[in-house]
Amino acid sequence: MTTSTQERNCLICEVPISDCHLGIDSCRACAVFYKRVVSSNRELKCKGGRDDCIQENPTTACRKCRFQRFSEIYAKASESVEEIVIEKERKISGKRKNTLLDTDKDSLESEFIDHDSYSHCSPSSSSETPILDRVRQAYSMVCKIRKSGEFGTYTGVGCNDAVRKGKLVFFPSTYSRTIPNARIFYSAIIEFGDAAFEDYRNLDHEIKAFIANTTNNLFAALDSAYRAARYFPDEDTIFTSYTATLNIDSVESFFDDCSHEINLEEAAKEMRKNILRSEIPNKALFMKFRPTDKEFLALIGLSLWNNDIFTLNESLMSIVTKNREAILKESHVMYRNQGIIDYATRLGELLCLLVNIERKSFYSKEEIEVYRLMNLFNEAFDDIDQ
Repeated sequence: MTTSTQERNCLICEVPISDCHLGIDSCRACAVFYKRVVSSNRELKCKGGRDDCIQENPTTACRKCRFQRFSEIYAKASESVEEIVIEKERKISGKRKNTLLDTDKDSLESEFIDHDSYSHCSPSSSSETPILDRVRQAYSMVCKIRKSGEFGTYTGVGCNDAVRKGKLVFFPSTYSRTIPNARIFYSAIIEFGDAAFEDYRNLDHEIKAFIANTTNNLFAALDSAYRAARYFPDEDTIFTSYTATLNIDSVESFFDDCSHEINLEEAAKEMRKNILRSEIPNKALFMKFRPTDKEFLALIGLSLWNNDIFTLNESLMSIVTKNREAILKESHVMYRNQGIIDYATRLGELLCLLVNIERKSFYSKEEIEVYRLMNLFNEAFDDIDQ
């Protein structure tokens, strides 16, 4: 550790730090505080009433001012990375075809759920679909956590190859980026469960981790299909994380920063096979049925309480069954409120979509074992297994 590194200070509370957290110069206490506030649904109020407590005293006990300061620094850190690719995007914007049809763009933006959808306000207590409302809040929180956390893993490397789509910048997926992004996602699933479902929140940490590990592939497959259909409907591009993309042509470059001794040809072949038999078909299915925002939320909620959970742990059967039934019940209310009476066929299509994506996500479990044998991603898988 160099002297210059030791002399850094937290950008929020100004205490001395020896390393950064969440991709910025922050102490562990501030980072933990930020994640807890993001995962809660409580509205923060300034103690002084002027939203300037932290300017007067960096070690303030005012939660709102501390959180606001952390959020501002996060935003600036993300913008500094994004600005690197703006000039490139301007030069080629006239050559790139917008993959979103103009006639569909407004409706997609009004319904699409991402990090910008997050609100600190709690869902209305008078809502007829409180679970779906909490799932919306929790999913957008997951998006916010992933976006903020993942930008801290790039450190400017490969920014010239990034692509801007609307407000987001997407980076080419690489081996070294996949591991930390996977850890962020795994942690975010636990935060999602805590925020969306009281039954999950009341479980022991070991059981929460078990559920997150069991649902990881299905949740990721749904999320990737949902976002790939939005941003890359006419391409073979898929998401490997919230900000990282991959396609058939870029598979070999994915392994450029892999430090392990591997058989590049075999590794690339295996990855292409996985993309072709699961990721691209998942996106095609999603685009075929085009779930609305609330339909997608129902699918995401069902993915957390998937059948594999009580198959592997019978003691959780009643909890899984209870929450699945509650989600489906609110789906009935959702259709009724939209004036749709004969919705049985539509609900059947969505459940078939979920089953098909769940079946294809099983391929990912097979891939994990193959990758282990090829000495790939063992760091990430070992962490999750623990």
